[in-house]
Amino acid sequence: GIRACAESKVPTFLHSALPLTKTETMVLRILIKAYPRPIRAAEILKYAFRQSRYPDVSNVRTHVSLINRKYRELRGENLITFLDGEGYVILTPSIINKRDI
Repeated sequence: GIRACAESKVPTFLHSALPLTKTETMVLRILIKAYPRPIRAAEILKYAFRQSRYPDVSNVRTHVSLINRKYRELRGENLITFLDGEGYVILTPSIINKRDI
């Protein structure tokens, strides 16, 4: 139900706007592209941020938190989770089952 393609000015979930910044949208696109493979913060930095504005790895966690907060306002749940030792991934039922193992 998430649409975050380049043609969309604003990402949507089931036709409801998900008002993300450009950087948050890039983080989301990277996670969608990598799904179902978890992606480490350093790899997200490599693809979501310009070389000239390369922030610290902790900034990825900040952007993920902001995305989750905005998504929770629509759905009441997080969109992204962190799998210990693996990285960030879009939260789906199959990922929830993997996390509970």
